[in-house]
Amino acid sequence: MARIVLLLGLVVLALFWALGRRRGPTGSGRAPREPAGRAAEPRTMVRCARCGLHLPQTEALQDPSGHWFCSEAHRAQGAAE
Repeated sequence: MARIVLLLGLVVLALFWALGRRRGPTGSGRAPREPAGRAAEPRTMVRCARCGLHLPQTEALQDPSGHWFCSEAHRAQGAAE
């Protein structure tokens, strides 16, 4: 009786393994996702007027004169000359 249970368990494990290999490396059965670089929307980049660092406009700070800055400290110092 123990041999039959062991053999049945091995057959079940082999089936799970075979089905997992058919689904691909993710094992989820879904198509692999696009890399983040391709699927991401392009962002508008701006340059810090103080140090020259390029960063996304959504993360930058702007002063009343229209200059962009990477931090509050650089905005307080003003644009480089």
